[in-house]
Amino acid sequence: MGNSYPNRYNSRGIWKINEISRNLQTNKNFPRGHSRMCQIGGQTPSYVNTISFITMETTGDATDFGDMTTATIEVAGVGNATRGIYGGGRDGSSPHINVIEHFTFMTTGNAADFGDLSVARQRLTSHNSDTRGLFAGGSGAPGDLNTIDFVTIANTGDATDFGDLTNTTVSASAGGSSTRAVFMGGEGASPYGDVIQFTEISSTGNAVDFGDLTRGCRPTNNGTSNRIFAATMGGEISGGSDNIIDFITIASTGDATDFGDMLAAVYASGCASNSTRGIAMAGLSGGQSNVIQYITWSSRGNAVDFGDDTVAHHRNGACSNAGGGLDLTA
Repeated sequence: MGNSYPNRYNSRGIWKINEISRNLQTNKNFPRGHSRMCQIGGQTPSYVNTISFITMETTGDATDFGDMTTATIEVAGVGNATRGIYGGGRDGSSPHINVIEHFTFMTTGNAADFGDLSVARQRLTSHNSDTRGLFAGGSGAPGDLNTIDFVTIANTGDATDFGDLTNTTVSASAGGSSTRAVFMGGEGASPYGDVIQFTEISSTGNAVDFGDLTRGCRPTNNGTSNRIFAATMGGEISGGSDNIIDFITIASTGDATDFGDMLAAVYASGCASNSTRGIAMAGLSGGQSNVIQYITWSSRGNAVDFGDDTVAHHRNGACSNAGGGLDLTA
């Protein structure tokens, strides 16, 4: 994105039509300013209430953003250009919670109450459009769930039933575009599933089959996407974790293809994206990790180092204000 015109965070100045046209042709968007990714909670091994953030166009270490109201692990995050939201997980007093909280991306500060999920659960996954955030699957009481519910991101309030996954699914990953949500892997019909399924965000209804990952795994929210591709960045497999990055083309259906490798075998990271990068923060990699790493969507290859998170942890959630579910021409 060029720097010779203003953006939505700095509206004063001269808007050069040739620069805006070039930005539309190159990045398929109007100038939006920098994009921010926030990671949320996690296990160090104690539960933490930390929210930290990075600027996704740069590289470097994460910075403190604020706090959750309660130290929580295994939350799922969604967001639009303005607001980040996370829901579910488990805290020190309950193995399954239904709490949804929110914060404003371009400020820093503590999270506040948003509403409740339709059912309390941990190890759920999520994706969003500009307007809707979907929360799918998870483990609740008395067992695993196939539930999909949704919130309207601009409002506050409780989640509403959307439909069902093709089967009960725990520790999956999600990604997608502004129209389609794709749910990848997780524990379902088998302990380490390879099933990919999808649903259309603007409607309500049940998910349908998309294809298969290259291997069965529990990616545990290690999913990220731009508007074209979605990827799982590592995952938990039988006997440990792996460094495999699988990807799909969101608008089609079919099996996943190899993208490259993570810096090391890792799972249970917080992952998010913008139009050019998919980023994984922290995770379990031979112990608690603080490593931030990223892939570049336009070129297949291995992840590279971005910087370090504020603390080594895993089972954290994440979201960004520029992910694949957002209409970047808005």
